Amino acid sequence: MEWLSPEVIAAVVALFSGLSLKSIQHWLGRSKEREDTATEFRKELREEVKNLRGELKGVEDELDEWRTKYFALIEECNKVKLDRDTALAAVASLQHAAEDARKATEALATDL
Repeated sequence: MEWLSPEVIAAVVALFSGLSLKSIQHWLGRSKEREDTATEFRKELREEVKNLRGELKGVEDELDEWRTKYFALIEECNKVKLDRDTALAAVASLQHAAEDARKATEALATDL
């Protein structure tokens, strides 16, 4: 049997060895490719988280600014209310004084 000669066997063994080597390289390459893809995905996620943190920081700063403005307006509103209440009390006092003066004037007019 000539087709089982050492040269044919060597050729077949070399062919199978080459195919086996290529299969192993491909299998290992796919593993490396998966690792690279996962690494790239993690890198993108880190970058996105970093950007979102920066955006959140900006929103928090804006919120603090609005909160400060809100409390300043509340304080100003309370001051205006206090001024109004003081003015109303003064007006009521003047009205009572005017009413007392009117009554006193009427009493003097009736006495005369």
